[in-house]
Amino acid sequence: MGPPAESPAARRAVSLSSLAVCLALLSACDRPVSEPESFLHPYTGTAPLAIRGLSPGQSEEEVVARLGPPDRRDAAGVVESLQWQRLPDLVATVDTRTRRVTEVLGNQLDADGEAVVSWGMSEADVRAVLGKPATSQGRFQPSGSGVISIGMKRAGETLSYRRDGNDVEVTLNDDNLAYIRMRPAAP
Repeated sequence: MGPPAESPAARRAVSLSSLAVCLALLSACDRPVSEPESFLHPYTGTAPLAIRGLSPGQSEEEVVARLGPPDRRDAAGVVESLQWQRLPDLVATVDTRTRRVTEVLGNQLDADGEAVVSWGMSEADVRAVLGKPATSQGRFQPSGSGVISIGMKRAGETLSYRRDGNDVEVTLNDDNLAYIRMRPAAP
């Protein structure tokens, strides 16, 4: 005697239940992506953030004592820019009337001499370390061959934070930290 004959209803039930199991397994594979992940931990220290040890409000004497005399000075009106050849990414702007730092531009944010965020970090890493920015502004450029624009693509972003009485702007180009600007917090 051969195998028992299956009814069309039984075959249909097996097919539908197999399909339901496959769909359930496939739906478990789908996970919505919110933001890129980072393995870095948030900065929770109490030391004030600075750019290579410099922050607005410091006197020019403190800056020179820390980094040595600047290799270049450029005056423009009531401000003077100080630059060091061994730190080409660092520019400190000093008010010539008060001899105090009004703005610092560099590519490494540190606390107690330890780097917190630095050049080349991704946006996900910066957000993981510094948290959610107060504001975020994207920069876009045309995409396409250059002759015909077929839309816009994100080219960079500036993340703004308010920390330790200063406004800190972290600028990213192509998802990599390019530079950091620190100024006294606006009222």
